[in-house]
Amino acid sequence: MPERLLGEQRDEIERRIAAASSLVLYVDLDATIGSAAPAFQSRGLELEVEALRILEELSRLEGVLVCVMSGGPLAELKERVDIPGLVFCGDHGLEVESEAFRFVHPEAARCRGALEALNQRLSGLPLLVPGVETKARPLATTVRFDPDEMGVREQLGSMIRSLILAERLDLRVAEGIGNFEICPGLDWNEGAAIAWVYQRIKTSDPLAFVIGGATTEESVFRAIDGAMTVQVAPGSSTQARYRLERPEEVLPMIDWLRDRWTRRMDRADSAWPSSNVRPVLKLKEASPILNVRLRRAAIGRRRQALG
Repeated sequence: MPERLLGEQRDEIERRIAAASSLVLYVDLDATIGSAAPAFQSRGLELEVEALRILEELSRLEGVLVCVMSGGPLAELKERVDIPGLVFCGDHGLEVESEAFRFVHPEAARCRGALEALNQRLSGLPLLVPGVETKARPLATTVRFDPDEMGVREQLGSMIRSLILAERLDLRVAEGIGNFEICPGLDWNEGAAIAWVYQRIKTSDPLAFVIGGATTEESVFRAIDGAMTVQVAPGSSTQARYRLERPEEVLPMIDWLRDRWTRRMDRADSAWPSSNVRPVLKLKEASPILNVRLRRAAIGRRRQALG
């Protein structure tokens, strides 16, 4: 169980901020800020003006990088958060984009045919189970339902997994509070994506904050050694170090980080240029080597399956 994020823990975080060379924030919008925004609905994904303002102010500070994550498509995420200079991580980490690079998992396209085949079979679900909605995307499919309806989760989960197993489709199923996300069955997730972004940063030992919710993949909380990890959920079991109980607490937390980093920069300005303490953070250009390695790993897995 993570510690409740209280004043004494914030003192520890403030000490780490004061000593950091730069600051990197990863935040799962769907499970944290988005779930607290009145405008956040299944058919119109938007963030509050206040949330966008705080994220933009933080991202504009020198030495700060902000990465926003979503299970939805990259294009939809960028439309929701129209802030330059951010890193956007969509489709559960299969697509990542910034001003410095554009990454799509090289094996994700191979699974599009499997998703299309599954979507044809799932199209009749709303007729079989009233109140169910399906949404097909290029790299994932979402099946939404009312979590308060007795037995619907078990019924849908069984049907979806049976279809995938029967058709031998290379897909995996993730469960949310009121939905199932069907994604390519790759050895890649949001945790792998944010670790990949972290490796692209041109500075030594940036301090990373990772903020996720109850539906965030646990991989993000163990992706970066030494990261300050925060789960937003009341009493959930998680590998995150700290927790906030409600999504409404996330924006004040991020605003607090902005304030503390501003103070950190003010101290750096007062010492400049007598001591080299001013943080610098830039993204490296993405290397094609990772794509080659991922392809080789995928080929190896297919050979083992056939072997």
